Amino acid sequence: MKQFSTGFLYIFFLAINTVFLGKSNYWGAFTVSIIIGYLWTGNVKRVHISTEKERMFYCIGSGFGAIVGLFFTQYCKVWINIEKLIDIANLLTN
Repeated sequence: MKQFSTGFLYIFFLAINTVFLGKSNYWGAFTVSIIIGYLWTGNVKRVHISTEKERMFYCIGSGFGAIVGLFFTQYCKVWINIEKLIDIANLLTN
């Protein structure tokens, strides 16, 4: 289960970082990149010495991380757009 969780988290944060990079959100990209780097450096040795079964759990976790990360970024896109609409409405009413 630990291999699954590690793979999940790694790809989850990669999906989030893709959105931050695409939107030129420097602070978000910087912060999430640190998290990705931290997870990866702690994981490299563990994955290398794992059994095939443990490696497969890591890969399956990565797949689920991508899906959940995608759902999360879609939620963020809606939230970001709502914030922009609120800002435009405030500008128009002032």
